[in-house]
Amino acid sequence: ANLWDNGTDPVAQLETEIEVRRLALARFGEENVPPGSPLALLEEVLVPLYLHHRYQLTAAVKVVGGVDYRYKIRGDSQPLSEPVDAADQRRALEVVLRTLDPEFLDLSDEVLAALLPRPAGFSPHRELFAGHTSPVFDPLAAAATSADATIRGLLQPQRAARMIDLHRRDPELPDFAEVLDELREEVFRSTGETPRQVAIRERVQSVLVSALIGLAGDSQAPPEVRARAEEALETIGGSLAGTTGGYLARSIDRFFDRSAAAGDWPAAAADMPPGQPIGAGSESASWAECSW
Repeated sequence: ANLWDNGTDPVAQLETEIEVRRLALARFGEENVPPGSPLALLEEVLVPLYLHHRYQLTAAVKVVGGVDYRYKIRGDSQPLSEPVDAADQRRALEVVLRTLDPEFLDLSDEVLAALLPRPAGFSPHRELFAGHTSPVFDPLAAAATSADATIRGLLQPQRAARMIDLHRRDPELPDFAEVLDELREEVFRSTGETPRQVAIRERVQSVLVSALIGLAGDSQAPPEVRARAEEALETIGGSLAGTTGGYLARSIDRFFDRSAAAGDWPAAAADMPPGQPIGAGSESASWAECSW
């Protein structure tokens, strides 16, 4: 069950919302604020547009490792619970991973040129993206925030543990290790991208490594989940040896030699601006706590 879930198929609807987002961003510009308004206020319009897919993403991610169930009462005619079909889970994973593509996360120069610094009397607030390039808009930080929602949704500890158990009981269902492999291959693949897209990809890679370190060091996660997260980090670290990814490789080494605890790593992405008007808790908490 999901908040703001549209359509009858959460994965097909995510594809629709991705296309809606693309078309809307292509038309984004000065006309999106009233005449006489500071153009800086375009950022308030951009945030919900850039994150237009966020709620449908939540719905689609829940298909991965999902279980179809009802609040059944003894004696009624409702079916018992069963895992989501393996093919549906893999289709959901494929569509969800599209939200990590640098082309999806990038903003055009025309959009960025219109996102002007905020004048006096228009202070930043929590409904905006946090960044590091003040006073101008930080597009890499926005990309990291969006990517972080996807990655942490897929790496949510309860989802990971559920996938491991369901795969144990039915090998046809995807294991959490399969999700980690697909996630790693998507984030670290090289496809001859432009320098601006490579920079986004490298930021997303930092987000993934940070999230894996957090999961591997999470004392509340079951050992099977932590073990698979460590295996993914080992694979990434090995692939980065001798490449330009020295910073990430050293971060992984520091984790394994325990020169720094998982909680000591700086966050690779800022939290999403608040969006859900119902319920309490952050976006990250919603994966485990919200059942609408």
